[in-house]
Amino acid sequence: MPDADKIGTLSRRWSKMYRKVCEGYFSSEQLADDAMRSLVKDIGDYGDHPIRLLKEAAIRLDGIRNTPLFRSFYNWNDEDHFIRGLASSYMQRYRANQRGINIAISVYKGLVNKLRNSERVAGSSEEALCRNYVRQIYDSNFAERIPLISNSDANIDWNLIGQRLNEISNHVNENIASLAPRIAQKGNVKRIRLVSRQRTRKPITLEDDISQIGSGL
Repeated sequence: MPDADKIGTLSRRWSKMYRKVCEGYFSSEQLADDAMRSLVKDIGDYGDHPIRLLKEAAIRLDGIRNTPLFRSFYNWNDEDHFIRGLASSYMQRYRANQRGINIAISVYKGLVNKLRNSERVAGSSEEALCRNYVRQIYDSNFAERIPLISNSDANIDWNLIGQRLNEISNHVNENIASLAPRIAQKGNVKRIRLVSRQRTRKPITLEDDISQIGSGL
């Protein structure tokens, strides 16, 4: 079990998730369900404005994707000015969540760089932007913070933790692939519904009170 003082880089909801990963009682599917619940709460905290910004930016991204022959002459620096100007207008007009807007900026610039390097972008521009937005929230709020924790706790098998996190990440990607198109279509983050899996019980150990087994706990 990780020391509570050593997971201060995680929010409260993600700290609970991390503890479950370290305990080892739960399957990767169950942990991925927990991760998605935390992720949806983070998305809700950031509000609708980052999604609306990305939907508006997707129109410009479509223009770049639909004219591949002109990319070699394109002034890519214009895209940085465009997305920052759009973000600034959202902050001024709507007082949008700063962190959510910053993630949206990063996501847009990331897809622009892919197009600049002639890399494939899957799906529509709206879906790709929303998919990467949701994934980047997961990475920045949880996955990428784990190495910061690992440097300070030598009592955990980090190879095993890394394996679990990779398995969780794969399941999270599957869920995001289903969730992102719905967010893109709705244009908001209200009443996001997740597909739940049937949960199995925590494995019985010698420390369990046998008298409680089967009692409906």
